[in-house]
Amino acid sequence: MLTFVPFRRSFKEAMTQDTRAGLAVFGWMTAILAFCQQGRLIAGSISWSAQKLFQTSVSTNLQLTRDKNGIQLQMGQVIEDDGPAAGYSYRPNVTTLAQGTRIKKQLVIADQRARRAFLLVAPGGRLEAEINGQPCRLKLQGKSGNYWQVYPIQPGTLRRGFNDIVLFGSGKIWIARNDDFATGSDSRRQHPDRSAKSIDGGKTWNSSDLGDAPNVDGEYYVRLFLEQYASKGDLITSVIDVGNLTDQPIAPAVEEIDTIRVRLNADVPDETAIMTRFRTAKVHAHGHNGWSPWRTLPSDGTIRQPTGRFLQLAITLATENRLVSPHLRAITIESTTKRPKADWWKRIRVLRCQNPPIIRSAIPFPYEPWNHPRLQELRKTYRLDDVVGGSDSDFALVTKLARWAADRFHKGHLQEFYPAWDALEILRLHRDGTPVGGFCLQQNLVLLQACESFGLYGRVVSIGPGEEIHRIRSGHEAVEIWSNDHRKWVYIDANTGWYFADQATKTPLSLLELRQRQIQAWHGKDAPPTQMVRLAASKYEWRGFKDWPAFFELRLVPRSNFLQKKTPLPLNQGMRGWFWTGYYVWSDDSMPARPLYPKRVFRPGDFNWTLHHPHVTLVATPTPGRLRVYLDTQTPAFDTFMVKKDNQPFRPSKAFFDWQLKTGTNHMTVAVRNGAGRLGAESVFVMEY
Repeated sequence: MLTFVPFRRSFKEAMTQDTRAGLAVFGWMTAILAFCQQGRLIAGSISWSAQKLFQTSVSTNLQLTRDKNGIQLQMGQVIEDDGPAAGYSYRPNVTTLAQGTRIKKQLVIADQRARRAFLLVAPGGRLEAEINGQPCRLKLQGKSGNYWQVYPIQPGTLRRGFNDIVLFGSGKIWIARNDDFATGSDSRRQHPDRSAKSIDGGKTWNSSDLGDAPNVDGEYYVRLFLEQYASKGDLITSVIDVGNLTDQPIAPAVEEIDTIRVRLNADVPDETAIMTRFRTAKVHAHGHNGWSPWRTLPSDGTIRQPTGRFLQLAITLATENRLVSPHLRAITIESTTKRPKADWWKRIRVLRCQNPPIIRSAIPFPYEPWNHPRLQELRKTYRLDDVVGGSDSDFALVTKLARWAADRFHKGHLQEFYPAWDALEILRLHRDGTPVGGFCLQQNLVLLQACESFGLYGRVVSIGPGEEIHRIRSGHEAVEIWSNDHRKWVYIDANTGWYFADQATKTPLSLLELRQRQIQAWHGKDAPPTQMVRLAASKYEWRGFKDWPAFFELRLVPRSNFLQKKTPLPLNQGMRGWFWTGYYVWSDDSMPARPLYPKRVFRPGDFNWTLHHPHVTLVATPTPGRLRVYLDTQTPAFDTFMVKKDNQPFRPSKAFFDWQLKTGTNHMTVAVRNGAGRLGAESVFVMEY
């Protein structure tokens, strides 16, 4: 993943130099390729809409405008400090409000300006409030999910910096215990000590004895959601070949890049800015670090004599007023390149090009090493090689492991303790002779880690009804496994013993695809016919998208290396609600994420990134018949590329090499091998020269 380095100039200076002088409004342009009058200088130009730019780039704190015609700063900020330890605790963590009892929560706000503001309390009751010393009438708007009460408040009651929120009346307030904080965060391992309790009507306060039980220290479940823009958002484009802006299967040879010009079509109100940086390289291949340093784009948008033909842009949107955002509407890139006189590559006819792009996510996601000793012990102890024997594909292997995992459990022992996210611990026998684990998360963790032991990768995604709890009252812990056969994430469930597939194509479906189909069904629209594929006997039946399970809310745990690193994790996930602020939660206009979650995902590529396949860039060289091949991938535990030419067998390959074409038909197949020796999906080229 690329790291964004912020600018060091003042906001006003950046706005003046980078935005005012550098922005130019361009209408829509189609890609063109035209000869210049002198020599072999070739001018090329392409324009990307905001929607295409957003979908093909990696971004943080940005989203598309509702009309899809602009990129803006993310709307909606969550202010909280209970998130790392919010969940189900096996120890006392409740305060009961009664006559004379008050609780105080202090929340820190960087900028209080907001269109609307909401106070969230869990689980709540009949509450009254004072905010910053002023009485605040609370009128319950409703619940967020099954646990959090939501109250609209006036933004004017808030202030920049520390805000004191005092609650009283009747009801209960949960406490995120200080001794649970280290479970949910690496950076917030101790509570900030911003909660206090009074039993004498607010005359005196105690910040270390918050609960009904003695000596409960932590933070109350009290949050704010402000309808305001993020202060800053970053976008990094995919790699752009300025010598091939029309994105032909074979890029023309280039002797020299003369100039590159970048123009932004944007609205930049007062107190906002858009700043652009660039870097260039001669080589675009996996593991190659020949990029130039990031540099500020000149005010006229022109890059002269760049390092090479490959370009990447980093664009920052920023605001000093949280009520206003800049809008990036489109971007135009022009280049002038010098080409060899002989354009031999035009004699190539591409007969087949199977070469999907690599989709990258802004979500940092560490994977469990496939050769972790606990994984290999799991594989050996439970003879998983025998379980998957005879599998003719990776997906067949996964379905056999799902069937095996579904048969491991009869009941759990969660009333006593919560086992580690470790399949061997989950399967360890209790004194009654049954596994200690036994509900959906643990069954699916066993499936996940069984797959990982074979070099197949997956992730935990908690699913539920979100704000639609009145429709489907449910929550469920699921996993998705990356399918090399289908080049996608696939939901497959060891708890229910099923997966879902498109009825027409028989292609297994992801959770995001199931969510889209369920929303269509609830809105009375015809969803594509979907079938449930049964893998194992189960008490669960599927009666269609208007019944359990609910796919409306998707909460991704942003790592799978639970054996390598014990924290951070949501506190005893699945035992009560989903309150952790470390989730990445899908959100869109059809069903926005609940106001509990600060990390919301708007771009499909951020949720459904790709793994374990190559992307091939073919560039003609000045030498007739010779192509330069650049290989890239996003593969956990990457070992090597494997390349097969014509009728030769697969051989290990470097990330870039020359391919000398012969007269006639030429074949090349590229795959990626990971450390477990497993080959991913293939990219295939067939061309006639």
